[in-house]
Amino acid sequence: MSAKHCSLILVCLYCLPFISPWSMAEKPTQKNSENLQRNTRLQPYLGTHRTYPSPRAIPTEPAGCQLLHINHLGRHGSRYPIELDDVLALVNEYEGLVGARPLTKAGSQLRVDIHRMADWLRNNPTLIAQLTEKGINEEQALGQRAARMLRPETRNSQQLSIATGTSQTDRTQHSLRMFQEGLSRELGDNMHVIVRPVMPAKKMAELLTPFFHCPRLDRVLKPLAKSATADYIANLSHSHPEVATRFADHLIPGLSDAKVIRLAINLFQLCRIENPLDRSFGICNTFTDWTSDDSWLGLVQWLGDVANHIYYYNMGPAIVMEDIQSSMGMPILRHFLDTTDAAARDESDVRAHFRFAHDSTLSPLLQSIGIIKTRGMEEERYLSWNTSRQLPMAANLYWQLYECREGLKVRMLMNEKVEPFPFPPCSKQELCDWREVKQHYKHADYQDRMGKACSVDEHNIQPLTSSTHEAEPSASGNMI
Repeated sequence: MSAKHCSLILVCLYCLPFISPWSMAEKPTQKNSENLQRNTRLQPYLGTHRTYPSPRAIPTEPAGCQLLHINHLGRHGSRYPIELDDVLALVNEYEGLVGARPLTKAGSQLRVDIHRMADWLRNNPTLIAQLTEKGINEEQALGQRAARMLRPETRNSQQLSIATGTSQTDRTQHSLRMFQEGLSRELGDNMHVIVRPVMPAKKMAELLTPFFHCPRLDRVLKPLAKSATADYIANLSHSHPEVATRFADHLIPGLSDAKVIRLAINLFQLCRIENPLDRSFGICNTFTDWTSDDSWLGLVQWLGDVANHIYYYNMGPAIVMEDIQSSMGMPILRHFLDTTDAAARDESDVRAHFRFAHDSTLSPLLQSIGIIKTRGMEEERYLSWNTSRQLPMAANLYWQLYECREGLKVRMLMNEKVEPFPFPPCSKQELCDWREVKQHYKHADYQDRMGKACSVDEHNIQPLTSSTHEAEPSASGNMI
């Protein structure tokens, strides 16, 4: 193109009337407001794919106390799906349910929306398993709020020492960088932050990915969990709500009860995948917009419970898992105890330990601590298991060590909300005496317990078949 033609194009562009970006943007409407409200009401049922429920405010420093140390374990922020093949398998399952059946107008649009999401993910392979913009924003905001926790500790200093560590995945390392960015921004330029590794990277990764170092989990217990999950889903045909049939008829009329359940679960899985993304393809809207009343909420409550059960059998305290999860959390709990005790004894100048890993790292720790119950009947254990509340994207656990007038105290936060230690006399108190915490978790077999629980008798174990591998959750414990 000649210079003359370029100049003519520029002149023409400058001749165009100015259009305000506000006039081009979609104006807020009552419909948009209703959609936002419904999406907010949907979030508590999306389990591990729920975006982080940021608190309105973080707990303030207790009166008469001064912060000495923070211990932290966080899950990575909101992410794209871990495996594209998992998404495509769900799309294929959906197409199998559709078959040659006629679709309603809503069903036809949903089919287009599902393939739009699949095609978009297929055309952006570099995004797979990475943080979304939502995830980046979550971690930056978490870092800023962590700085506010630490600010009283730094009031008489211009230097702060922290220790950090992650598992060896891009999304956890990216989460740490964004968290540190928010932390430094909030602390300001006058604060010099010294960052040290918690421990050598390889050793840190081993601590934060116990599921990679537990042969018995893969070779014995996961097949049992798979069988328990299949039995649970098979029994749903006797108990699914009538609203599920109405929902299916809204999309693909005339499905059998078994296929109604499969369709509802399949579409809910696709909605969960869509939820952390930075753009909407309309799949979750299928659940929130198909009725004018609140009957849709009963459907997603039921589906949320189904998803919660699936995770319960695979990474929760289900009896079939034989307490393997809490055993895998013991080394991380030991590290929390050791680093907190070093701060209590004033043996370290590190004021905070920040670790980033996965839901399948945080869940074993919550079970080791006792927040998630690992004793009693199946129903009692399940009542303490809530992935939406405990393991959303960017989930986190804090131990805050304080020097108070009455001595050293610890406060535990789960997702930045006070979570009392689950034993008397601390179970009804915000602060727990550090000596009580140490005494309660004083075990001689922290490292040995995981080793014993994860060992297998090679003579009595059959090799895993390829089909077992195909049906298993991803390595980080996330079931699509």
